Amino acid sequence: MNKKQGMAALLCAVGVMGAGLPVSAEEAAASYELEEMVVTATRVRENADKVPASATVITAKDIEKINATTITDALKQIMGIFVDRPKGLADTANGIEMRGFGDADILVLYDGMPMNNAYDGGVNWTAIPVDDVERIEVVRGAASSLYGERAVGGVINIIPKEPGKNLKIRTSLIGGAHSTWRKSFTISQKPTEKFGYKVGFEQRSTAGFENKVASSTAKGSSSPTGTVGTGVVTSRKVNGAPRYLLGTPGKGAGRSTTYNAEISYDFDQERKVTYSYMHDKFRYWSGDARSYIKDSNGNPLFSGSVQLPTGKWLNFNESAFLDYYGRRETDVHSFRYRDEAHRIVFNAGVSHVKDSGYSTGKKFDGGTPGSDTKYPSKSYKVDFQKTWETAGKHTVVAGWDAQRDSMARTSTALDHWKDWDSVTAVYGVTGGKSDNFAAFVQDTYAADEHFSIYTGIRFDYYKKFDGYFDDRKNHAFKKYEDKSYTEWSPKLAFQYSPNHTASYYLSYGHSFTPPTLYKLYRTDNGYYAGGYIGNPDLEPETTDTFEIGVNKKFGSRTDVHLALFRSFTENLITAAAVPGTDNKHYVNNDKAVRTGMEAEVKHRFNDKWAGYVNYQWQLVKDDGGDRIYDYPKDILHAGLAYDHQKWSGYLDAEYVSTRNAPGSVSNVYLSCDSHTTLNAGLSYKFSKNWKAVFTVNNLLDREYYSWYKADGRNWYLGVQFNN
Repeated sequence: MNKKQGMAALLCAVGVMGAGLPVSAEEAAASYELEEMVVTATRVRENADKVPASATVITAKDIEKINATTITDALKQIMGIFVDRPKGLADTANGIEMRGFGDADILVLYDGMPMNNAYDGGVNWTAIPVDDVERIEVVRGAASSLYGERAVGGVINIIPKEPGKNLKIRTSLIGGAHSTWRKSFTISQKPTEKFGYKVGFEQRSTAGFENKVASSTAKGSSSPTGTVGTGVVTSRKVNGAPRYLLGTPGKGAGRSTTYNAEISYDFDQERKVTYSYMHDKFRYWSGDARSYIKDSNGNPLFSGSVQLPTGKWLNFNESAFLDYYGRRETDVHSFRYRDEAHRIVFNAGVSHVKDSGYSTGKKFDGGTPGSDTKYPSKSYKVDFQKTWETAGKHTVVAGWDAQRDSMARTSTALDHWKDWDSVTAVYGVTGGKSDNFAAFVQDTYAADEHFSIYTGIRFDYYKKFDGYFDDRKNHAFKKYEDKSYTEWSPKLAFQYSPNHTASYYLSYGHSFTPPTLYKLYRTDNGYYAGGYIGNPDLEPETTDTFEIGVNKKFGSRTDVHLALFRSFTENLITAAAVPGTDNKHYVNNDKAVRTGMEAEVKHRFNDKWAGYVNYQWQLVKDDGGDRIYDYPKDILHAGLAYDHQKWSGYLDAEYVSTRNAPGSVSNVYLSCDSHTTLNAGLSYKFSKNWKAVFTVNNLLDREYYSWYKADGRNWYLGVQFNN
């Protein structure tokens, strides 16, 4: 189906469109208390019922109710978002998916600063302090004409709390399964009419659970080479081939410690300047490795031989049971100036991943040799916008932004593999930079009180430069050619509200997405089998997105939302084999078509009980018409919420369909299975300021894999203080 046919299909669907939930979102640089206003979708404050977008707001109260440990916990119940973090707090590789796009194509803002790192566009979700969040604005769909790269699948805008006149203290202590703890403390105040401050601390830690396996897919040898044991477990790979399980690397543990601070100064009631700082230190590791293989005396073997069902011998050593020993340290500085009188907003800041990487070795003893890979990165960001509302029926917002990203990836040998400073040799260093300069303008024309037209355009100038690979092991150096691109990204949307209970919208947006520095320049030293080779010739992806939606209220108790969307991506970047080698690289050799629908119904039964159902169906295909199985086709949530006097609680059911290709084996390591989980929570406010909370996730103890093995039933109990 071509773009014109896709657009026609969307237009034909208008007649069956039902309704939608009133939306609320907020400007990247500003924080407003008015839930009935929306800003992120258009960068202009408007009535929530009258924006041409699909959006959801999550309040601090919502986050408290579900006892969220990280921001992704708060996003789990949101329509159309799939949270893919099976290892929980210790997860670093996975994040979220929205409308067939992953972390790198979803712009995440915290206090006005992008949280997508410069290395691969991923988000350090553990770095954002949960207790400091006032609200989270989720806007689904193309927003690149206003926000640029990464805003292809949507924007998630996280707005922190602001100091008030009175001294405010918030603290919590929550613990539960797997020795998991969340401790937090925040103090804030505006002691004078002009000066305000905030200081906070948050620590999250877990001993983890077994989510990986120690295994081999080798065919085996003709004879044993070590102590002979028994107990190997025969499983299968996703493709059906045998996988022989030896045990597990142990429990995946992690610890994140976050500090945040803010000072603000009000020149007057309409002009304000704010500086904020956030520092996060994250560590992850596995401990208590477990072997299924036993010697003749019943003792576990971590090195030896075991006979396979084929009669061959599998020879193994401690390295089969080792996992990564990893770290990440992040600083975010943000400066913000807001002038309400002149409708001016200015942001500047830096997001610096000072250290990120992992090491591993061949022995449990961390004092033995090993290797390390580290990939720090840095992003500088400046943006400015101004709004005019005096041009008759027109509201115009215009601005510019500039961003520089840089990264360096270093592979080293370590004398002690758990001591990252014990470097004995540098194998290779690869790195590069990119600049992006952009200007945008959007006009909102209110033809009358019912009908509005949104037209906007953004111009991007993108340059990749200073790319290199210093192969120190083989004494070779390669400098990559600099290259630049320009792109125009238009936006057109229509919004019609026949009355105060219904709102219809139709939109088109074009997105421009440069490749991440990781895909451009990452090169594994020595080009070992299965490693990656940088491809500095990658070109940006472009995406055209069409969307049609309707929001409607039925009486005062029911809100309904329905939307259809279709996106066409050119120059899709995918991993492919390097001809004639066992290596891989990223190439622009494909296209993608993303088609989907989303629907949500929220109903308040009375002043105590409320319920909701939301569902997203999506299908992602390449240009050959074959499904891309990285994204679930179906995501369904249904739940009940109770809130009365001192008690509140919720019950949420989630269904996610399989991401396994036809013929694949399910419920094995590295499969992505369909699953249905039930989650519940209860809280009791036993005084004006104190509240007890209790939550249970995966209540029915369902077992499934989302690449790694997901957690079983787990519970958390704690207390919260908020004056």
